[in-house]
Amino acid sequence: MYLFSISFTGFFVTWLLLFLAPVDRGSAPEGADRVITAGNLQAHVTYLASDELGGRGTGTEGFRKAGDYIIQYFKSIGIQPVNGSYEHHFNRYRLSLADVESQHLEYVAPAGMRTTFNIKQHFLPFLASGNGDVTANAVFAGYGLVLPKQDWNDYAGKTVQGKIVVISAGRPGFLAHKNRSLLEQLGTSSRIREAVERGAAAVVIIPDLVKQSGMTPQGYLWSSLMHTRRSRITPTISARKGLNVVGVNRVVVNALFGSLDTVRSMFRVADSLRTPPVFDLRGKLRVATALKFDTLTNRNIIGLWPGGDENLKHELVVVGAHYDHLGISRTAVKGDSILNGADDNASGTAAVMEIARAYTRCDIRPRRSILFILFAAEELGLVGSRAYTANPSLPIEDHVAMLNLDMIGRNNPDSLSIGGVDRCPELKQINEEENAGIGFTLAYNVESFFYRSDQASFALKKIPVIFYFTGEHKDYHRVTDEADLLNYDKLARVARLAFRTSWRVADLDHKLQYTEPGYGSVR
Repeated sequence: MYLFSISFTGFFVTWLLLFLAPVDRGSAPEGADRVITAGNLQAHVTYLASDELGGRGTGTEGFRKAGDYIIQYFKSIGIQPVNGSYEHHFNRYRLSLADVESQHLEYVAPAGMRTTFNIKQHFLPFLASGNGDVTANAVFAGYGLVLPKQDWNDYAGKTVQGKIVVISAGRPGFLAHKNRSLLEQLGTSSRIREAVERGAAAVVIIPDLVKQSGMTPQGYLWSSLMHTRRSRITPTISARKGLNVVGVNRVVVNALFGSLDTVRSMFRVADSLRTPPVFDLRGKLRVATALKFDTLTNRNIIGLWPGGDENLKHELVVVGAHYDHLGISRTAVKGDSILNGADDNASGTAAVMEIARAYTRCDIRPRRSILFILFAAEELGLVGSRAYTANPSLPIEDHVAMLNLDMIGRNNPDSLSIGGVDRCPELKQINEEENAGIGFTLAYNVESFFYRSDQASFALKKIPVIFYFTGEHKDYHRVTDEADLLNYDKLARVARLAFRTSWRVADLDHKLQYTEPGYGSVR
């Protein structure tokens, strides 16, 4: 009896503990991701990347059709609108030259001889340029960088108040493979801000002559601005006011410095000595720019799958991708001028749509809500995602994580690049655990792409992010990026991984923590 009593008691206690213990709902229901199929993904990509949609250039009829297609699909599978709408509206601004005759760049030599450069052929205003006409002495300020922790200051001992600052688009050689956390500081916007704060009258940016970057085959810095019709000068950004900023090509560099080799040698010496090359240029420069911004209304596409926990459903895990591409090319290749953008980014768009469907087919819900966002105008500078994070449909503090899918259908069938997770080690761990059932070889090698896709807009709000990416290829931004070149089995596996990871994050009993990125934290 005693033994039986012990056994019965042990059985009863064990049964009671099992009955009362909380069910581990962390992972998605078994088999839920099988709803995501290669066939469904291929059907979406085939339509989104069809000639009918004309390359989905932001603001075009084909782009509108793509947005309508996504909305109708969301409605058909039961994804809910947000605040009564599947659209997140924002204004964008089309930049164009007010008139060619008002754009000037001139070099006035000490003896008074003038060299006049031509708009589009030799120089172009930067997207951040203000309007005005300035003639002033010029100073060469190296890279235009001030990096105290790296003991680098291109303005050390030099006053640039009221002068035109000339800087290189490059960066010191010792920073070439280090300090991912400096990427924002090394950006053009930061350099322009530095010049503004120091009272510069204008900024002239020359190409990186050491790496030969920043120059197209035609010698232009901004090939996307090289359209013959004003209505086709299409980079679209928030309207800005500030000093004149122009980018120049090698012809201007030759005139200012004597030769390209002189500049290359100067930078190589400066890099080896860790001493910024800063000096006054002989003569004066005239910089005149006249830009205008046309206000256009655009839309991101949004949809909501509410969470199952009344106390947590206000928190949002974002699953997103950009659905725009580049539209029509100015030059045809074998009679084809449509930049269909199958991998970039019909692949990510299709994945978000099928991840949404997978959620709607589950009998249970994760604790938090899933917010699906298809961004507009990513190709124009992350405009849609920046607009959303600046003016979100739901409180930005309730956005607890963001998973971004961009170009996820090409290259090695078993490899997948992951970005952004050095900002949240726990998100990296969750993704790796879920990948155990998918089988990708994960590579953390895409930080250089981080600020080129929409997850960056959320990371700048200190929201944990993860970036899924299968790499560039020879068809990137070409008319040959067609639907029949994608590996749809791989695309389905990436989408399943994102679905499983997003579910895990949405079902945590705590929020993920954002940490500032640091070099070397992810290998």
